[in-house]
Amino acid sequence: MSAQAAIHTPERRDLTGEFVEVRIPDQVSVNAVLGDGILAQYLISGVAPFPRESVEVIGEKAALFYDIYRDLLTITGPDGKSAPVEIRPDEAYDVRQWRVEEDFVRAVREGAEYHPDFDDGVRYMRVVQAVADSAESGETVELEETD
Repeated sequence: MSAQAAIHTPERRDLTGEFVEVRIPDQVSVNAVLGDGILAQYLISGVAPFPRESVEVIGEKAALFYDIYRDLLTITGPDGKSAPVEIRPDEAYDVRQWRVEEDFVRAVREGAEYHPDFDDGVRYMRVVQAVADSAESGETVELEETD
């Protein structure tokens, strides 16, 4: 994968009101090759004037678009018409109701299931590190497949 990152706001106020240097990028762009040679592009922006996170999968016969904030999946066929796709309840992801810290504490205290689990978390952090390494070096970073 290859990545680029930018800081558009070099200083922000901290909790005391003092200006501090921003070290985490406001915007990250990633180009990746997924399994079976599928090309993927990710754009993460903290400066967009509206909250939008989505996943798009474009194939030969159709395209899927998933709006994360609205938890809405649509399919667009070769005729250009879009239609909603029903999301199974066990796959629904209501980002507005997700309480990361609360869920994590409950998992530690009560042994409740937590997503992502430890292995998913390790895989996620490997990707995040590869993105950071690529953005810093300007080089493509290869990730090994893991189970």
